[in-house]
Amino acid sequence: MGSQPKHKVLWASLATSYLVLAAFGASQIHLPTARWLPRTFERVFRAYGVLSGGNVSFNYFAPGVGSELRVRFEILGADGRRVSVQWPGAVSREASLKINNIVGLFANTVGDEKLRRNLAASWAGKVFERHPGARKVTVLIESYDLPVMQRWQRGDRTSWKHYYKVSFVRKHGKSDGA
Repeated sequence: MGSQPKHKVLWASLATSYLVLAAFGASQIHLPTARWLPRTFERVFRAYGVLSGGNVSFNYFAPGVGSELRVRFEILGADGRRVSVQWPGAVSREASLKINNIVGLFANTVGDEKLRRNLAASWAGKVFERHPGARKVTVLIESYDLPVMQRWQRGDRTSWKHYYKVSFVRKHGKSDGA
């Protein structure tokens, strides 16, 4: 029983050390490199922060926080009626994550118009498949605009803004980009 307090002290010390390291990493404070402190220690500290997630700072309300993206489709039927539909709901959590990852590709592929157009064409093809009477499908990707505090105080509110838009027209039983 004499070793039980030593275990408690060891675990408490490890927990405290982790919290101190996480606090320094999350605060983005860079300690001056002391001459007596080997560079290896700094590298180990940085690697530990990356592996544990302790180097991440949470700037939720910062202007650089990315926006949520959503996909909508505007369908023009053969009869001239327009219908707007959102991305269909996923049947499972895993499918929802996969769909969100695909939508997120648009944010990460700025400048790769070919990839963006191919993804949009694939989605439009599915919409044409589900709506055989559709003549034209417009793929709209919108970002959720969260105004920074100054804009909020001026009266701006959250809204969905156009991020990407491309249309595809069905020709001769197939869909072609418009």
